[in-house]
Amino acid sequence: MSKQGKPHESEGRTRAVGMRDIAKALGVSTGTVDRALNDKPGINPLTRQRVLNMARTMRYQPNLAARFLSSRKEIRIAVNLPRTSALFFDYVWSGIQDAARPFEGNGVRLLLQHHASMIEGEMEAFEAALEQDVRAIIICPGDPARMRPLIHKAAQRGIPVLCLTTDAPATERLACVYVDHFVSGSIVAELLGQFLP
Repeated sequence: MSKQGKPHESEGRTRAVGMRDIAKALGVSTGTVDRALNDKPGINPLTRQRVLNMARTMRYQPNLAARFLSSRKEIRIAVNLPRTSALFFDYVWSGIQDAARPFEGNGVRLLLQHHASMIEGEMEAFEAALEQDVRAIIICPGDPARMRPLIHKAAQRGIPVLCLTTDAPATERLACVYVDHFVSGSIVAELLGQFLP
């Protein structure tokens, strides 16, 4: 944006306002702008206010993708799957990996943890995930009532929980991806009813 508050034009397209633009408009360094916008120490309060006012005037929006890449942080996602029905869950795991692959370059890392069965070991696997500084947890809850306090604990920490193949209703889980067996059964029954005399 120029000092008149208009977007920078480049071949008919608008260019996002950056820290350099704010620094140039105020005659300060980009380091000063960075300190002001990111609430870092080592900047005069009046200068900080001038930078914040100019950022508002110029409609500055932080580039979150660039900020993430420069921070080099790893986004760890725990995937807790039961060992039972191994062939089915191998396909589930393969699908999760395929979906995550395009994001590996941006620091996304999947942490697969197996537990003995749909119920046995699921609480321990969830607690282990919470200790691994993960940003999200994918689970197949076998005993939703027992998992409720742990899902609540994750929610309190700002860690979203996604239920897969089974659901944990009346919990703070983010979402659920599963087949509704009752609806599926109803459809099958209706179709059979059409073909049987």
